[in-house]
Amino acid sequence: MNAAGRLGLYGVGVVVAFGAAFGIGAAVVPESAVADWTEAAASGHEDMDMAPELELDPTSTSEVDGFTVALDGELIAGESSEFAASFARGGDPVTDLESNLGTAGRLVALRDGNVVDVRAEGDTAGPDITFAAEAPTAGRYLLYLDFQVDGQVHTASFVVDAGYGH
Repeated sequence: MNAAGRLGLYGVGVVVAFGAAFGIGAAVVPESAVADWTEAAASGHEDMDMAPELELDPTSTSEVDGFTVALDGELIAGESSEFAASFARGGDPVTDLESNLGTAGRLVALRDGNVVDVRAEGDTAGPDITFAAEAPTAGRYLLYLDFQVDGQVHTASFVVDAGYGH
């Protein structure tokens, strides 16, 4: 038998095997079980909200891994805005911030359709570092500030509203 004949015979065998399995399944599995499975699968997706609204209140202070990080500044859409982040641990200023990816800190601002990635300027030792950021549009932004102490990277999160300038 040549290769084409063997492949054709193999294909027929696969079709027969799957057809037999389908027929046995239809005879063995009760119709009520199939209806229950179908209903359970359909009901699990109908009430799902694929893009829930963020209901976060603005916050300028973040507690993370024993650190308190306070963000000072106002985000203005379409303009460069100055921010200062101050760091404390147990009420004492943190003066041992380390360079992370070549900078004192990294601030990422996220909003639906917008991402702003800003690297901090200034003294890496702390307790304060400064940023200049520009929000492309007005609205609510989620800010994530990465900073490093004792070789460990920490991420503080904030919620900030960007408005239009005066």
